[in-house]
Amino acid sequence: MSLDDQTIEEGQWVDLYVAGKLSPEDTARFEEYFLTRDDLIDQIEAAERLQRGLRQVAEEEVTRATLQASVEAAQQRSWRRRAGILAFVAVVATGLLFLWNQRQVQQLSEELRIAQVELEEVRNATPPQITELQAQLDQARRELETEREAWSLELDSAKGRAEQIAAQLAIAQAPRIISQIISLSPLRAGNGEEPATVVQRPEEGQSLVLALDTRGAPGSRYRGTVQRGDTVVWQASDLEADAYGSVTLSFSSDSLQAGIYSISLKPLDSAGGDEAVVYRLRLEDR
Repeated sequence: MSLDDQTIEEGQWVDLYVAGKLSPEDTARFEEYFLTRDDLIDQIEAAERLQRGLRQVAEEEVTRATLQASVEAAQQRSWRRRAGILAFVAVVATGLLFLWNQRQVQQLSEELRIAQVELEEVRNATPPQITELQAQLDQARRELETEREAWSLELDSAKGRAEQIAAQLAIAQAPRIISQIISLSPLRAGNGEEPATVVQRPEEGQSLVLALDTRGAPGSRYRGTVQRGDTVVWQASDLEADAYGSVTLSFSSDSLQAGIYSISLKPLDSAGGDEAVVYRLRLEDR
């Protein structure tokens, strides 16, 4: 069967050819036909550009989804680590305070018992001696009462700190809404005046996630420092690059203020390179 424009259009031969779905015989017939037709060549080139564009969009979507999954996994690890640390601090602080109070109570109780024994031993002593011992016993009782009041205040303060830690623990365990994911590339060596990436400050209750391209090997470890001007606002001693060589940092809206931020990653091993990697970010209010 000979080819004509109607057969090609109704059979969608152009799309099938670009997709590689024509049989070898039909491919040969179609190529022999469209070599004489400039309009068909234009259609084929347009179809190929469309397919390339669709593939590029699909690849970008896959990359974005992979980055989102990496960020969420990093956040989950960070929340679990913070929750564990806060819970441990609360338990240790409460336990130490309880042990200290118990030890002090036992010590003063023993001192009071000894004083009472000594008082009994001198019941037959002269009146002046009895008066002096009674005064010492009263003094010991007053000191014990003062100590007990101080312990009560300290215990109330410890309870307040424990409640604060519990509130921080609840916040750390609560899911956060990621408002923005910003990818940052390192500054060029020796140029600290490069313009900073401009980002709007996240709304209340939301967080900002920074994906820092370290240009290092996956699994490399870094010491991270975030400064606003000359003030250090955040530090971490052991950050690990993911499978793409990126380090992700997450900040809640209440921990960020408008201004220019400098972010530094100092390698902890040779796999991350020798020099610190530096990034700049300008945070603006909405």
